[in-house]
Amino acid sequence: MTSTDGMAGNSDDAVAAAPSSPTTDGPEHAAHRATGNAGVPDAAATATGTCARCATTTRQLTSTTRVPGMSAAASALWVRPRGKGLCPPCAWMYRSADTRRTPHLVTRWPDSVTAIDPTDLFHVLSSPVSYSTAVLLPDDDGHDVLPYARWGHVSAPGVAVAWNGRDAEMFAAVGRLRRRGFSGSFLGDPTPPLAVFDTLPMREWERTYADWAWVERWRLGLPQWKIALRATTHVTTRVPGTSSREL
Repeated sequence: MTSTDGMAGNSDDAVAAAPSSPTTDGPEHAAHRATGNAGVPDAAATATGTCARCATTTRQLTSTTRVPGMSAAASALWVRPRGKGLCPPCAWMYRSADTRRTPHLVTRWPDSVTAIDPTDLFHVLSSPVSYSTAVLLPDDDGHDVLPYARWGHVSAPGVAVAWNGRDAEMFAAVGRLRRRGFSGSFLGDPTPPLAVFDTLPMREWERTYADWAWVERWRLGLPQWKIALRATTHVTTRVPGTSSREL
């Protein structure tokens, strides 16, 4: 797994396209404690042994065959990929449906896991994500997010992105473009669409071109771009005189 915590200034490299390195102090463990599930006996956990994912020794090991949705791909980067059981936090992580449906914010010191609405998500991503915070951004298909979570990162299915000050500034620029009438499809165009500029006062043109240029490096296929588009879909503006397209 690529780790780039020391490259916070280079968002091109701050991407980890694999599940987070298993740890007993990761976001999944904090979320498990915060939900009150820690210490609650699991009827399916009947063995003593070592967790295949995070190597925790436990007396409540759940067989991987009793955890829904398990696959060879899911276990590829576990500490023990061929292990047969998961500790309570890791088993709960794969069963957690809520984090696959809506964005969540996980924190430590203290432990918390909170569902956040689009407005709160926009606010969170407008600032750097601290090393005591993990942001979970699910997709529409309900794929696992929590296995990819890392502190200081924004995680989506299959990817975790370190979210630093530059990312926050570029994300804010995407939000401004949305408010000025740039839909997701407009933002995917190779050049700024004149149809939007025709609706803007000329005094806003220079700043709009600057914002477009500022996010250009994201538009080259980086995961930050997909995250930004998904996290700004609530910023809706109807452009007068143009065809209606999904924002």
